[in-house]
Amino acid sequence: MVKMKIILALFLVLFIENVYAQGSKTLNYTENNTIGQLNPYMNPTERGNSSRMSALLFEGLFRYEHNQQMHIPILAENYEKRPGNTIRVNLKKNVQWHDNRPFTAEDVEFTYNFIIEMARQASMREYYSGGIVNINIVNEHVVDIQFSQYVTDPLNYLTAWILPKHRLQDDAGIRQFGQNPIGTGPFRFESMNIQRRVTLARNPRYHMKRPEIEQINMDDIRDPDTRIQRLLVQSTNLLIDVPPDQLDRLESSRLHRLEPYQSYGITAIAINLNNPVLSRLDIRRAILFGTNRQQILSSWYAGRGTLLAGPFSRGAPYYNRELRPAPFNPALSRRLLFELGYRDMNGDGFLQDSNGDRLSFRVHVRAEGAGADPTITEVVADFASQMKDIGIEIKTEFRVFDDFEREVFLDRNFDLAMVEWTFDPSYDISRLFHSQYRYRGGYNYVNYHNPEVDEGFRSFWAAPDELARQRVMYTLQRRIADDIPYIFMFNLDRHAAIEGKFVNTV
Repeated sequence: MVKMKIILALFLVLFIENVYAQGSKTLNYTENNTIGQLNPYMNPTERGNSSRMSALLFEGLFRYEHNQQMHIPILAENYEKRPGNTIRVNLKKNVQWHDNRPFTAEDVEFTYNFIIEMARQASMREYYSGGIVNINIVNEHVVDIQFSQYVTDPLNYLTAWILPKHRLQDDAGIRQFGQNPIGTGPFRFESMNIQRRVTLARNPRYHMKRPEIEQINMDDIRDPDTRIQRLLVQSTNLLIDVPPDQLDRLESSRLHRLEPYQSYGITAIAINLNNPVLSRLDIRRAILFGTNRQQILSSWYAGRGTLLAGPFSRGAPYYNRELRPAPFNPALSRRLLFELGYRDMNGDGFLQDSNGDRLSFRVHVRAEGAGADPTITEVVADFASQMKDIGIEIKTEFRVFDDFEREVFLDRNFDLAMVEWTFDPSYDISRLFHSQYRYRGGYNYVNYHNPEVDEGFRSFWAAPDELARQRVMYTLQRRIADDIPYIFMFNLDRHAAIEGKFVNTV
């Protein structure tokens, strides 16, 4: 399953687990957007700030540790494989909800049924309903979960945050829970004020090692310069994702340290194949060859990343190292467009078709309350300039978070869109590229359809072993790259900035 910003959520919880503060027990950090519902399954779109908050309040049966490349038990004690593609999960017996009620197998069964029936994201409902066949409670602390035959790693499904059944029995309870949740995590919800500051307090009965930090305050600060300034004057202690243009400034500060981490994500320009012009492969090839991705990476991200040839980031499972990024070749772009019949008929620098219609596309860019991220703004401006060099007009359309999500992922009302995808441990790209996920709200929002790719995914799911799956996925990557449903840009190196008084214990 594709998860946006999930790595940033895990970075936050791992950081809090492994630091202690010299002279302070309170951590203040900022987010760049208003937090949504605190029930992780009731937001219509996936919000990074809500995911980070959920990672502190809730827990799954397992959690994937990217550094160790393995799942570790959290609410589970252990598990065993059973016949019929079934996993028997033995639950921990000493876990309590934040209201002191015991955690049981009923909560596990309830959560997965809640996701399948009630989650507001259609893609999330589809993911779990397609993967989980049946849940059977054996006793209070043992549950059997049967998976579809196509699920190759069931533990990926068992990382979902578990909800308390006793607090979500009716509509009123569901509404209240979205503003005042309880979980089993290391922190419990305290309050949310009118300015949307969220305060969490350490869970005194946490079933694992209690964090040193006693209180966490999260503020909604949308302006990136203000977030940086608050960090520098020590009003906040942590910035989870430092803008690339601020790295040098923070590196020179003696008050903070920078912590690099792998994002396992891709930055890309999505191409709406419903657009009849963009549905032509040579148009997409012209855009690809006319995009100087290395220049953009060097100019706006200080070269801190790797160019991509397809939908896999380096270090990801099944990454095809033999697949090379397409070279920057604007002369080839111009030739392709010329052969398609496009000419600059009026000398304005842009190409027109035989009817005199300008070759022009809108690019959707997600903006926060104070505007788009300055770096992304520069990236899009660079891209538009490069497109102008080959005769294509790019009109930038900034959209606030909810409008961007609705127009791109739901209504498909866009030509191009700047997007970033971060993947969970399975790195399952099928939902981005299999034609069955082209429904409204599905992850295949670019309307990509290739029968060979669909068949390839079926072969991947039915493959008898890891080597066979690898061979299939190598071929799929090349096929998708050739079709250009996205301009795959780069995999960025991420950094967090942490005030020096917060000291790593590992």
